[in-house]
Amino acid sequence: MVKLGRISYVNMAPVFYRLEADVEEVQGVPTDLNRRVLAGELDLAPISSIEYAKNADRLRLLPRLCVSSEGAVDSIQLVSRKPLEQVRTVAITPESATSVVLTKVLLPEAEHVPLGEEADAKLLIGDAALKSAFEDPTPHYDLGRLWLERTGLPMVFAVWACPEPVQAGLAELEDALVASVRLARAEPERLAYEASERYGYPAGFLARYFEKLRYRFGPRERAGLYTFLELARDAGLLETIGQTIHAAREDGPERPTEQIGPRLRLGRRLAVGLAGRRRADQRRGAGGRVLAQGCGRTCQQRRKRTGIGQERHSDRQNRHSDRTDHARFRLQPMRGKNAFFAAQGFSGRRIGGI
Repeated sequence: MVKLGRISYVNMAPVFYRLEADVEEVQGVPTDLNRRVLAGELDLAPISSIEYAKNADRLRLLPRLCVSSEGAVDSIQLVSRKPLEQVRTVAITPESATSVVLTKVLLPEAEHVPLGEEADAKLLIGDAALKSAFEDPTPHYDLGRLWLERTGLPMVFAVWACPEPVQAGLAELEDALVASVRLARAEPERLAYEASERYGYPAGFLARYFEKLRYRFGPRERAGLYTFLELARDAGLLETIGQTIHAAREDGPERPTEQIGPRLRLGRRLAVGLAGRRRADQRRGAGGRVLAQGCGRTCQQRRKRTGIGQERHSDRQNRHSDRTDHARFRLQPMRGKNAFFAAQGFSGRRIGGI
């Protein structure tokens, strides 16, 4: 029986909504699941994306799933009475690895101290962050929103990883997890009411919260992950990102990196948080139409003219690279002024709206 880790927060409700699989469920906070996966105590679990990058040579991942957001996520908050530019110390939670590094990337001048010590701000994640938003009138700064404002990209907080050797049956388990998320998306009201009964939050609040979460590891999510890892490396928090990242399923032939995967190039200006634009693949869309991508007035005006909303626009991009059958991908270093996050041998079955 597969030992499956589950983050002990409400954000896992859609993934486990109707999971039809024979598994032994083990709950824990992200840092606990990180440790257990690396120790070989779990066969599969959602772990911190930064922890996966540090141990990519020892782990494999499910290439169709992650935990991310494009904009505000609500459950990762920096609570501070001071404006962010005045924050010099942050009390960090021991439950997260990715959020701690993200805080350092966004506030590089701030010193980190353990949660509970005197500080200008405190970092909360998961249910503690959601609860704080209800009970604490102190200003809350959503890290997902801050990341989007800086890069124009989604933020990937966790990926689904497993240690080697890979446990038998993970391909079927991945299908079951994807199916559960799909069903949760198709039944948002029932999901919200059931999660409300289990976790104690108002159903309406949870329905809005689940809409902000993404579980699909598409090309924009991969681009956001690469940009995060690049900035973490520049901040001295990650040694290298030139690592081969292996998928849990290797059922396709290897191909040269330049010939496969999402042809997504991130300009340096976008990577450092300035206004940027992304050119779409000329083979996609009617007549190779170029759509602006990023955060800025130009992008908003073009979307308004074309009638393409942000979520619909992202979904069109995400579907672009879902037509090939892959088994692994590579994080590429910067090349000239551009960096790209290319897939090498990724399993690419369509996931729909997850």
